[in-house]
Amino acid sequence: MFLVESESRIAGSRLGRCLAPVIPELEQLGWNVAFIEAAQKSGALNCTAAILTAIAVVLTTSSTIVGLLPL
Repeated sequence: MFLVESESRIAGSRLGRCLAPVIPELEQLGWNVAFIEAAQKSGALNCTAAILTAIAVVLTTSSTIVGLLPL
């Protein structure tokens, strides 16, 4: 659980590493780019989480079916 939690954190500030631009439109553009990049990374992590969840469901269902079989 802790590995998944630490892997799912995404840095949101692109402007924190540099000086703010003089033109306000460029500052807003930087925030927009940072938001889009964070959304893309979040989407990729969500896709991985969905695949792992599907695998867990398949394994749980198969173990339940095997447990119900008479031996």
